[in-house]
Amino acid sequence: MKIRSTMLRLAALAFLAAIPLPGLASEALTGPRIGEPAPDFALTTLEGKRVSLASYAGRILVVNVWGTWCPPCRSETPDLVRAERAMRAHGVAFLGVDTTEQAPIVRAFASAHGIVYPQALDPDARFAHAYDVAYFPSTYVIDARGILRARYIDVMAPAQIASLVAAARGERNAVIASPLQTKIFATLSDPALEIVPGADPAVVRATVARIDAAIARAQKMLDESDPARGDATDLIATQASEAGLRDRAIVALAALAVADP
Repeated sequence: MKIRSTMLRLAALAFLAAIPLPGLASEALTGPRIGEPAPDFALTTLEGKRVSLASYAGRILVVNVWGTWCPPCRSETPDLVRAERAMRAHGVAFLGVDTTEQAPIVRAFASAHGIVYPQALDPDARFAHAYDVAYFPSTYVIDARGILRARYIDVMAPAQIASLVAAARGERNAVIASPLQTKIFATLSDPALEIVPGADPAVVRATVARIDAAIARAQKMLDESDPARGDATDLIATQASEAGLRDRAIVALAALAVADP
């Protein structure tokens, strides 16, 4: 998944308007929040059964949002099938949600790939809106009390599935961690990216250039990550860190524009 920085375009707008722009950090944290009640939903499975969040009360629920057209979704299917088979007797339920396709396509794929856990469709996109589905695949893990404990965007490797379910079982918010994610956070929190108020304009511009380069490096690491080799990444937290950097850069450039129109 490739998510290009929009800092230069937004900085240009800041120059033109000569006012600070609204922050972007909140935009990176849209949708359901970890540690809070999961949004309710009402969906119909391929078998015509109505399911809702209440249907899974008392069980851990793994909701996988996917599509047959999505190569990463297809690649994670065998691991999800195996995980569901191993966990179903231990109070863990799996639910697939297809937000983009018709029942015959989903049914044919599920049958061909041995998916036996329920598959539901989202024809009116209410689930997609409530859960802020922007990337495929996206997986949500909800604990037995209905609290969202994990929101994972990328292919689910076996170790990652086990880790997120274990957190939900312990009623803990999952931590998506790996050496790669640590490196991403270190890149985005480098002290050299701090913009000192009142600094010389040339220093501010040089710092903004470093911010742009750091975001590009973080995005490259995300793009090249491979969950199968242990490269679990936290896209939501990474986007929030990037947005915070963009905010500071835009405000600093806008201040320079005001001082030297």
